[in-house]
Amino acid sequence: MGVVCFCDISETDNPDRYELIKAHLRTRAVENVMPVLAVNDAGPFQTAPTAFFDRDGKVLAECRRNETELLVWEVEKLPDTFGQAGRKYVNGRLSLSGQQHVSPCIAQTEGTGG
Repeated sequence: MGVVCFCDISETDNPDRYELIKAHLRTRAVENVMPVLAVNDAGPFQTAPTAFFDRDGKVLAECRRNETELLVWEVEKLPDTFGQAGRKYVNGRLSLSGQQHVSPCIAQTEGTGG
């Protein structure tokens, strides 16, 4: 599981930054096919969430923004779904010893204008 600890707060309300960081955390969970627990300070204005994201980026629990709350979540290890196994496979192929991997469908279209 990935754990991200923040002290990302602001003196003024910034809901756009909050949503941006939340989207980044969701993306990290999906790309890495692992749950992500993000923890942040609550005030004066919270600009990153305290939340738990599953391996597909779904928010399973989230504290209310700008409120002092405690998030308690029981993590259950589940087998990979077909999509999760596929993402792990592709991630592994893309990161093989720093070697560049070109998918066959991309190789076929190179130099043909699309």
